[in-house]
Amino acid sequence: MEKQDPHYTGHRQRILEKFQKNPESFSDYELIELLLTFSIPRIDVKPIAKELIKNYPSIQDLLNEDVSKLCKTKGISEKSATLLNLVAQICKFSTSQQIKGKTLLKTWNDLKLYCISHLSHKKHEEFHVLYLDTKGALIKDETISSGTIDYATIYPRNIIKQAMETEAKSLLLIHNHPSGNLTPSINDINITKDLFNMLSPLGITLIDHIIVGKNEIQTFKDLGFWEKTW
Repeated sequence: MEKQDPHYTGHRQRILEKFQKNPESFSDYELIELLLTFSIPRIDVKPIAKELIKNYPSIQDLLNEDVSKLCKTKGISEKSATLLNLVAQICKFSTSQQIKGKTLLKTWNDLKLYCISHLSHKKHEEFHVLYLDTKGALIKDETISSGTIDYATIYPRNIIKQAMETEAKSLLLIHNHPSGNLTPSINDINITKDLFNMLSPLGITLIDHIIVGKNEIQTFKDLGFWEKTW
């Protein structure tokens, strides 16, 4: 009797062809399933993909998880976990390239994607400053603080020094709230107010302060926290 190929052999080919024809039709678990076929041979990876998706609130959280934690899922090796992380890093690099050299105020969607891909998955707070040139194009993205953010960890004078050294004409502040709550804290407001007032006499514009939540953002200007309230 002729030996038949396992059922998943044909399935792998079909899911690959489906992706090639219409990638937008894929569900989250199908994307992970297809990705895992490149690192896990000769077994049905659909159950593994579904288990991974079940364990994380979003595909972004999954891709950015630590390799050691991903490996705790049955069937996930260090190689497969690293592949998942690699996709996350490629996405970050891609969004960084999208805003590089562009006027950020004219590419708000790109900036939103940049903020979400870099910060929405973080389990701790990070505070970034984007230094912009005369055209509003990105010069540098600097991580100012990582962990619980308070005034003592920001050092406004260091931000001003960096702005002068890079010849930045404007700045954007970005930080995340791992809880998903987009409401600014008192510290958030005080930091923004002091930086605004310190930068203005130097001819450097603080454009806005963006808070990143779970796959969404909020700006201080939209919330009404700006010059009129200082």
